[in-house]
Order: sequence, then C-alpha cells, then structure tokens
Amino acid sequence: MVIPESEEKRIPRDTGGRRDRRWSPWPYIFGVVLVAYCAAFASVIAIGAGYTRHDGTPTPMTVALVNVAAFVATPTQTPAPPTAPPRPVTPTPMPPTAPPNTPTPDPNVDFRVPLAASNTGVFSGQRVAILGISDDARSTTASARPITGYKFIAIDVKIENLGDAPVTLGKWQIHTTPAGDYPTSAVTGFGDPLPASGRVAPHAVVTGTLVFSVPTNAHLTWLQYAPNPNAKGALYFDAA
Repeated sequence: MVIPESEEKRIPRDTGGRRDRRWSPWPYIFGVVLVAYCAAFASVIAIGAGYTRHDGTPTPMTVALVNVAAFVATPTQTPAPPTAPPRPVTPTPMPPTAPPNTPTPDPNVDFRVPLAASNTGVFSGQRVAILGISDDARSTTASARPITGYKFIAIDVKIENLGDAPVTLGKWQIHTTPAGDYPTSAVTGFGDPLPASGRVAPHAVVTGTLVFSVPTNAHLTWLQYAPNPNAKGALYFDAA
C-alpha cells in the first residue's frame, strides 16, 4: 500500500521506545543575558568607584565602598560602660598641735620675774599674779600688832590652775636685806588670807593676802613660791 506523502508525515516514526526531545534555545539565551548583565553591572561599579580615573582621586563611590568594606571586616565590639572619673583625693589636714595645759618651765629650774603690782609668773601649771604690795602694813584688828622691832609686809596674790587636774597650793617665803628668810604669818585684819595649803580645782582661781613679819629695817629682796615640794625649782618675784 502506498501512503501518500502528506499522510506519512502524520505517522509517528519508530524511535525504539524513546521520546523525541525538541531542543530549546531559551536556557542559552538566558545565560547570555545574565552574563551580559553582570558584565554591565561590574563596568558601572568600576566606573562609579573611580577605578577608571587616571589622576588617582577617589570618588564618592570609592569612599562608600571602602567604608562598607571596613564595616563588614571590622568585628562588632560591645562598648564598655563609661568609667566614673576617680574622686579627687582631698588631703587630710594635719590637726593643729594643742598647746600644753601647763605652759611652764622645767620645775627643777628657778623661774624669775620682777616683783611689781600686776606682774604675773607661771610655774608648774599655776599662774600667779601679784595684785598689790604694802610695806609696813597695818591690820584692822587692834590685837594684830607686830612685836617691837618688826613690821608687816602684806602682798595680795591670785593663783589660777591652768591644768585639767587639781593642783596643790605651795609654800611662800620672802628674802630681805639684811639677809633673812621669813615665812608667812598667821595674822588677821589684812583682808581674806590666802590659804596656806589645799587644792585648787582645774581652771579654778583663788585669791588672798599673804602677810610676813620682818624686822623694821628689812627690805624685800624677793618673794618665793614653791608649789611642788618634790621639785628643785621655784617661782621667784625679784624686787628691783
């Protein structure tokens, strides 16, 4: 049987059980387009980044790319918390040295001041002031009269305890010329007598009158006050 040529084209050929594949050019076309697009993009980047310039001047695109590259390459670090500034060190002022409670000389050394009214001397923590001196003093008591050939010398004094502890009152005596040493006399009528002994409270003051019985022709040379019987020194008020 002879099959017309037009009918022959419609009859599928025996391909040995395999399907015919028709070749498509579209994948190759897509690949070429993709390569061309990448090349164009690279050219734009190169031109915009300034790589085609001959003067070496970076363009804004170059700077942007460098900054992006540095940002990507640099590891992220957690910023440390701000450290409080150190406090200024205030120097501690040295405490002032307190003056001694008993600004006196060595109790084993004599301390001498002029004998005069309103004069003051300090010894063994006691401040002694001369308030007045009366030679040939007269008592207001009729019975208080000196013996024949003698007279009274009255001296008003004030004693202040400069320390923080009680102090003991010392002994008094005077020296005269012609040479003679005389202790106090227990006579009345010359005001309030200064206690011959006893203790003075801290920062307390005592006042009173000392009376000495001396020869009529005696002249006062010095007045001695010894508040510390265990010390060798004493306070002296020297007459001019």
